[in-house]
Amino acid sequence: GFTVNSSTKFTARVLSEHGCEATADLTITAMKAPIASITGKTNACNNQDVILTAKASEGEEPYQYEWSAKSFDGTSFGISDNTQESITATSLQESKKQYTFFVTVTDKNGCSNAQEVSHVITMDTTPKIYLSAEDENICVNKEAKITATGAGDFGSYEWLSETDENLGTGNIIYPTIENTIKIKAIGTTMEGCPGESDFITINKINNPEVTISGNKDICVGDAITVTLSSSNTSDTFEWWSDSETGNYAETQHNASRTLSPEITTTYYFKAYNSNGCVTDSSLTIKVNNLPEVQINGFATGGSSYICLNDSITLQANNGSSDYEYQWSVKNADSKLSYDATNSTLTDIKPSINNVYSVVVKDVNGCSNSTDYTVNINALPEIELTGKDAACINDEIQLTVVPKNGNLSAPSYNWGDLNPSKSETSTNVIISKDTTFEIT
Repeated sequence: GFTVNSSTKFTARVLSEHGCEATADLTITAMKAPIASITGKTNACNNQDVILTAKASEGEEPYQYEWSAKSFDGTSFGISDNTQESITATSLQESKKQYTFFVTVTDKNGCSNAQEVSHVITMDTTPKIYLSAEDENICVNKEAKITATGAGDFGSYEWLSETDENLGTGNIIYPTIENTIKIKAIGTTMEGCPGESDFITINKINNPEVTISGNKDICVGDAITVTLSSSNTSDTFEWWSDSETGNYAETQHNASRTLSPEITTTYYFKAYNSNGCVTDSSLTIKVNNLPEVQINGFATGGSSYICLNDSITLQANNGSSDYEYQWSVKNADSKLSYDATNSTLTDIKPSINNVYSVVVKDVNGCSNSTDYTVNINALPEIELTGKDAACINDEIQLTVVPKNGNLSAPSYNWGDLNPSKSETSTNVIISKDTTFEIT
């Protein structure tokens, strides 16, 4: 047999027994065999599909292809439609570590590539992605810090919630926690191999729920006890006001303060729970002024001094209906009668010196009081001296003498016996039978 490496002319020469000679020529043309190669990825990820393409040169088109493959452990790897120029190697498994693909190219003359052509795909390791949180318990509406590792220095990450909501990219995210949430990351290596982490749960911790007890309105001079309390016995409180130089810290569960601000004051407080969650709030205590109060007395002569059996009218705050009133008297007086809730005590007739007090309350519930002293002047006691008998047509002199000491600036009314109407005369001359009364 002959191996033909190039086109060759062969000549056969035959010599008979009689010495006769004959020749014949045959030219064999040497056809070039195709040269084959394979292009495509040399690395693949688990379950990844890889497209491989056979390239042919030399020989004579059209070409025919036949592919085969085996894994690292020698197991054959089936290829569907293995007669195409390009094939798709599907579902490559990381556990096989490596695959080798072979192709034979045959041209139209039946010539095939003389040397075996192969292509090796090495399986990359699927990255193991790990998540860590700076804190898995986060106060509501605060940021969590979650870090992913495992995709390598040049890898990338995509973050997803349990409902596949995209939460961002990068190896660190800072999600705002409104509710407890489960988060995972898909890390992709520089070679393009993805790996998925387990879910990490970030728990939402509610801020302390604080109850404030105590009135928010007080009157000047009043004190009020304000208590901050919460349902968690471990919560603590810290509070202060604008006028206080330092914080007032309370470590007890129910934090109470007795406050007596002189002016309207705002108090600020923070409530902390054991997770460090904070509730900030404030309480403004309004300080209302006390109502102004006065008593006016209306008696004969406009004085607070009256005579026994005379009456006097006492009126608080000019009788205004904007207030509530409560009257009281210092000394019991059986002859005194009045309505204690009116603004005015009308025509009262006290029998003894007394002090009248009124408490006035305004619409804010603030009260103030004042006193009014009523002095009772005793009636003057007098004695009329002079002859109690005289001759007809005789003149006698009658004189008024005070029995209870000197009267201060007394005045006298002798009626018709004193034609001059002098109010300072202590005596009078009469010359007829007369019965009279002196006031």
